Amino acid sequence: MWHPKKVLQIPTSAILKVEITKSFLHKSVLRKLLKVVFLNENGEEDAAAWWVSSLDKWIEEFEKVKV
Repeated sequence: MWHPKKVLQIPTSAILKVEITKSFLHKSVLRKLLKVVFLNENGEEDAAAWWVSSLDKWIEEFEKVKV
């Protein structure tokens, strides 16, 4: 979603992994994306991806708060 109508809040305890990907849901924006795999409110594995600046910094910060 380019402009989602809802806010996605992911507790750090629900994050399973964080990785860099070139596409998400079979779509590509021709840039590297930050992909977060997490457990949703139903306890099911889910994922979301964003284009962010300073991708390596985001990964580094996730590693610091990893439970």
